[in-house]
Amino acid sequence: MLFVVYSDKEVLDLLRIYKRGIPLIVSTLNHEMKSKLENIKDILLFDPDKVKSEMRKELKFYLNIVSSN
Repeated sequence: MLFVVYSDKEVLDLLRIYKRGIPLIVSTLNHEMKSKLENIKDILLFDPDKVKSEMRKELKFYLNIVSSN
C-alpha cells in the first residue's frame, strides 16, 4: 500500500494500517513529517525530492519488496 502523508492525522491512520502488518510505502513533501516517519521501523520511505529517474528506480525497488511479502 502506498501512502502520501500530509498531516499528523494521516500518520495516525497510517499507524492503524501498519499495526495490521500490511507492507507500506510512505511519502511526504513535509520535511518535519519525513523525520517522524524515519523513526518508524519496517516502512519504506519514498523520497519525492529525488530526480525522476531515481524516483522510478526507488519505487520499482520498493514495489518488488512489497510484492514479495
